Amino acid sequence: MADESPILANPSLTIELEVVGETPHVLAYRVWTKAPGEERWMVAAEGHSEDGVPDLHPIGPFARGTLVAWWLGIGGPAGSWFRAAVRFGQLGQVLEGGERRVRGRTNTRGGAVRSGEALLA
Repeated sequence: MADESPILANPSLTIELEVVGETPHVLAYRVWTKAPGEERWMVAAEGHSEDGVPDLHPIGPFARGTLVAWWLGIGGPAGSWFRAAVRFGQLGQVLEGGERRVRGRTNTRGGAVRSGEALLA
């Protein structure tokens, strides 16, 4: 079951997934979905902030009850503070429950990992 509050989405529309760094750290990410009643997770999007490609992905549409999970790898100077967001939107607006903010400090080698999971409702 999802460990965060649900994301309220229209199941007939595509979701606009955006990964945004708010500090000058490198981000790598992967997002998966699992449809209701299915056992298998499917990769919905992946990328990183160093490729010069916008980190905005159209995904779906998805049925209500679909689970979405994300993983972020953060890289930068050792011990530096970082902020980033994973946003889920439709029709150019962030969905209710659709902004997942992460923050923290990189370890002594300059890395950090954040992840989460939510239900599309």
